[in-house]
Amino acid sequence: MDGVVLKLSSDGDELLFSTFLGGDSFDRIRNVQVADDGRIFLTGATRSQNFPGIQTPAETWAETVVPGFVSILNAEGVLQSTMMVGTEYPNSVTECRSLAFGSNGTLWIGGSTSAKDLLVSGDAFQSEHAGILDGFMMQISINTSEIIFSSFFGGESEDVIESIASDGQGLLAFGGTTFSRNLPLVQPFQDTLLEIQSESRVGIFVGVLDTNSKQLITSSYLSGSLEE
Repeated sequence: MDGVVLKLSSDGDELLFSTFLGGDSFDRIRNVQVADDGRIFLTGATRSQNFPGIQTPAETWAETVVPGFVSILNAEGVLQSTMMVGTEYPNSVTECRSLAFGSNGTLWIGGSTSAKDLLVSGDAFQSEHAGILDGFMMQISINTSEIIFSSFFGGESEDVIESIASDGQGLLAFGGTTFSRNLPLVQPFQDTLLEIQSESRVGIFVGVLDTNSKQLITSSYLSGSLEE
């Protein structure tokens, strides 16, 4: 299964551009953003070791591992693809679910991973993988794909960063879903995941990161008594 990218006219009546994005296995696109210069940025997950534009040699991860990806396209094709992958845990899955343009030519990525050895930076606010599936947020250079910042965000169970947004001036908002009752909370306006949610139903969390200090300003549950 390949991902598909389409560009339509503003009225939706004309197909201006379309392309597949994928290799010889499973590929899924989760999020698309377009830069001012027309380049297309995409995130998702792949099982294809011959994924187009790949920067990391495919032999560095096992066939059972699913990396997340960030790809940059233009009208001529794939310019580059960068993999977010842990290599020491068979069957681990990393999925990049959201992206946002930061300041100074950087890109922020949010997602989820079961890879306990996904690369985190020295200034991470959570350096250890805490549960079955942790959320993660990562800042990379658009031009070099160098990782500038990376941190887990998660608790004892399954946590996914579904969406991120940058104001380009020092704040990164994020939100997602959780089954964990011990998320890393900072000045929360709701500090408890209700029991009915933590046992069988998904809850919601939100937070804000100071992108200069790389510290959480706030993180909180945001849920009622039923599934959100």
